Amino acid sequence: MILNTIKDLREAIKDLDDNDQICIETVDCDNGDTLDLYPISMDIYPNITILDGSVIKEIRFVQNNNKI
Repeated sequence: MILNTIKDLREAIKDLDDNDQICIETVDCDNGDTLDLYPISMDIYPNITILDGSVIKEIRFVQNNNKI
């Protein structure tokens, strides 16, 4: 499932429990190496103007240092 909007994200997580975990996996498109980004934080940027002129909020997931 590809996620582009909050609607897509809500649909993808509708059956998850509050105790389920978030982990983002990155993939190197050249060699296929993967890396799990966990834990992550979320930044919200308001007032982003996209190409069609619409103004939106953008959410970015940011890697944190694993302190475990």
